[in-house]
Amino acid sequence: MRAVLVIASGLLPFAALADESGQLVQRDQCQPLYTVQKRGCVAEHVLRCQTPDGLIYRNESIEDGKLTDVEFSDADFEYVDSWNANGEVFLLEMVENRDPFSLSALLESDVDSFDQTALVDLQVVAPREADFVGSSALTGEVLRVDGSESESVAFVGTLDFSTMSWELSGTMYLDHETETLFSGPVEITIDGYSETMPGEPARILREGDPGFMLNVTMFDCGEPT
Repeated sequence: MRAVLVIASGLLPFAALADESGQLVQRDQCQPLYTVQKRGCVAEHVLRCQTPDGLIYRNESIEDGKLTDVEFSDADFEYVDSWNANGEVFLLEMVENRDPFSLSALLESDVDSFDQTALVDLQVVAPREADFVGSSALTGEVLRVDGSESESVAFVGTLDFSTMSWELSGTMYLDHETETLFSGPVEITIDGYSETMPGEPARILREGDPGFMLNVTMFDCGEPT
């Protein structure tokens, strides 16, 4: 579901800035793990949060030096909640979780499938149900950046709205040090039109590194992507 939310954040119309107090878990309640500086003037912070209801991961998306989205996942990196600066909510609720994404299953067998139905809001028509079906797989390809090793996870999926479909394919990365996920580039195809959202990792910053947990973007800013 993370890939869908990344795509949606770029497609939804802009609205007034949302109040950050509405986030499921506030940043100061979490342990910062690392920052990924990516190509395309984007970055991502990954934090681990201990809550009364259990472990929650907080993945923050930064674009052009500003916080744009936060996705919250459970201990197995299944979607729990999200927040975005536009104040718009794309995924309203999970209607049926027939086969949710599971990081533990992916680590155990190198592949994992998902099959879910969610109520989504495209902001231009009434909210509707959509089926999200696909799979992810560890590729065995290891990215070494700044002394960190991250293994690429390839995924494909279809978001079916009954009247139209979004085809998605892209890459996530598994950080070996923390066994957590962060997003990479994603391609979406709608009615034969394709667009790629940037996200290739360029630097991985940990505590003590300049730029760690700062809302700054370092690569390809102001340049065509």
